[in-house]
Amino acid sequence: MVVPRERVATVREWLPESVVIPEDASGVYGAVHTGFKYACEHYDVDALGYINDDDGLVVDGYRRLLKRFEELHATAVVYGRVRYVDINGAWLGDTSICKRPSDLLALFAEGIPGLTQQGMLFPRACYEGGRKFDLSLKLAADSEWIVQNLGVRQRFVFFNETVAYYRIRPGQLSGDIEEMNREGAVVRTRALAHASGWIYRKLARYRYRLSNITTVLARMKRSGFQSSSKMFRDK
Repeated sequence: MVVPRERVATVREWLPESVVIPEDASGVYGAVHTGFKYACEHYDVDALGYINDDDGLVVDGYRRLLKRFEELHATAVVYGRVRYVDINGAWLGDTSICKRPSDLLALFAEGIPGLTQQGMLFPRACYEGGRKFDLSLKLAADSEWIVQNLGVRQRFVFFNETVAYYRIRPGQLSGDIEEMNREGAVVRTRALAHASGWIYRKLARYRYRLSNITTVLARMKRSGFQSSSKMFRDK
């Protein structure tokens, strides 16, 4: 657990069997950086992953994700399905996801993330290979870090099970749509430096939209017609 320095003692009291450390850089991704650095320096870890304080794991699905990661000899980024939930944990629908990992970089270049970090597991090399979070980005540093790994041809594998949930609640940072768009443009520019040509990018976008039709329709049936941006804005 990575927490603000003034909260360490309290959280250690709450969770005596957990490792609780103070963040040593500001912001959400400063905390992730702190946790990854600590893990790599103090443990013989194969895998790195993280969730924020009000997101969570779907335990059975995540256990199977870990097994798939092990089958791939801890060399590939493995990512699974993620569902949106509201502040009370009610299911709002599943996130759209890229089922064809070879399209991920093209999608980022088109401004489409194609996955979310809650459902991802990274080999240790993704962090130790000189690819670090750009802490100047407050909301999209995870996307930029994923683009870094895609740019060096790190292998990504899609795992077709729900492994995590992503809570949408009032006041969360992702609700700052203007800043998200600004940082998203930075990520898109960096992805374009590595992505294939215009035709391939448009085909990747088409495949992504087509493959997520049932997900979008199910989300519409459950929560009405709304994009993820609208869901954040409304909350």
